Amino acid sequence: MKILILKEKLDQLGSYNYFEYKDNTFNKICDYFKTKANGIHSVFCFDADYFIIDNKTTKYNYKKNLSDNICNYINKNTKLTHNINNININNYDIIWCRDDIIDVIKLKNLYPDKLFIYENVEHAFANFNYDYDLILDHTDFSFRAIQKLNTKISFPYPINKDILRKNIDCIKSKTIYFDSRDIIQYAKIANTSIDNINSQISNFMKQYNISVNIVNKRPEKHLSPLLDNDSNITNTLTYFNRIGQSKYFVLTFPRLGQSLVEAAALNCIVIGTKKSINSPFICHKECLFNDFASLEQIKNNVLYLESKPELQKEILEYQDKMLTKYYYEHQKNVLQKALELKKKCF
Repeated sequence: MKILILKEKLDQLGSYNYFEYKDNTFNKICDYFKTKANGIHSVFCFDADYFIIDNKTTKYNYKKNLSDNICNYINKNTKLTHNINNININNYDIIWCRDDIIDVIKLKNLYPDKLFIYENVEHAFANFNYDYDLILDHTDFSFRAIQKLNTKISFPYPINKDILRKNIDCIKSKTIYFDSRDIIQYAKIANTSIDNINSQISNFMKQYNISVNIVNKRPEKHLSPLLDNDSNITNTLTYFNRIGQSKYFVLTFPRLGQSLVEAAALNCIVIGTKKSINSPFICHKECLFNDFASLEQIKNNVLYLESKPELQKEILEYQDKMLTKYYYEHQKNVLQKALELKKKCF
């Protein structure tokens, strides 16, 4: 199946450039994702092409309310937008939109044999337009099989671990990568600055011969470019490499928790909380906390795992099985079955 992914220009996430998958390297595609790796794994899972449509307006208030600085960043960095009417839809089987951003009824009339689907990029601002053939719901973990079109379907963010491990150095040292959300929570609890908590964590872990990888990515309500602890822009490839070089990845602040899946795909042992949606589907039972974990709890967990090489192997094998079952095969099956249902309607 040949997939085209569409995003609108007034969108801070996703690729900032048009590309055709076959003409680009892994590193080059990573470079197109300026502010977050959101959506990049759909490209790698399905060899998808990517177009940015030059909508002058958007129906989404969360995009309308972006700050001037973010809008200027988008305008400065976005390359090669297209008018939807000038894209050769006939080259594709699936038109995959990031948000409900096209006149789907008009396009379905023009291309009745194509499968039109979309995902809500920000689930907190979800919109449901059942004129599309499918709405991909990355917050639905029922993993139910698709039975019909014009419906919402369970579709956690897909990821292809093999492509990541082929392109990212995953040679591990005894290093912990803390997701920025945990760092922010530690700082709030201690009533101190992010920089101060970074230093405290690093110094604390050094006592146990454990190093720390910290990237304070997108700390201000997910509205700023990827930032490292020197406040410099960190590109997607650097982000992947830092995770790849870390042995453990920690996110126990209750969230969707999809970065844990990304880290598992980069062969980290992932430590999460039962209160995050993704965690029970990727974390081994020895790596799951009931709630947000203190630094002392994280340290004890890591030291315990370090003393159990066979358990580490078991955990990594378990994570790989979960990645394949819940974050790759299910999504492929959903799209393949949807195409079959579309052909029956045509």
